[in-house]
Amino acid sequence: MRASVRTLSATLAAIGLLIALSVGPAVAAGGRTFTVALTGAQEPQGGDPNASGMAVITLNPGHQTVCYSLSWMNASGEDADATNDAVWGGHIHAAPAGSNGGIFVHLFGGPPAEMNSAFPTTASTSGCVAADRADILEILQDPAGYYVNIHSGEYPGGIIRGQLG
Repeated sequence: MRASVRTLSATLAAIGLLIALSVGPAVAAGGRTFTVALTGAQEPQGGDPNASGMAVITLNPGHQTVCYSLSWMNASGEDADATNDAVWGGHIHAAPAGSNGGIFVHLFGGPPAEMNSAFPTTASTSGCVAADRADILEILQDPAGYYVNIHSGEYPGGIIRGQLG
């Protein structure tokens, strides 16, 4: 009897460990991660058709943080003016696909009036920002109602974009 109880306990512990490992660190820490492809075609006003990118966003209401890893390439725009090609900001906006919305979570950079960053046309950046728990929960309840995009001088409304859900 003792041997079967030990075997059952060991089996349950192993199953618990497998479940914990399969959940992933973000979920175990109370967060949820979204991986989103970014393209110019998703920008309603027309983004750069040659640019593309990837966003990995982890929303953690328990820690009141939004962590991000953004990368993009070929974001050089379509005009001959190279002075407006620098990427100056990235945000999470509130709006469904096909619509533009206001900034909901500021990830990096400006708007231009507050610009404190200028990235090249192929680059990446990552970090974590503080956000209200209620705002994070709102995104988690309807991720399709939010999108990530990056901005440049030529495309101030967004050079590439991707919906969270």
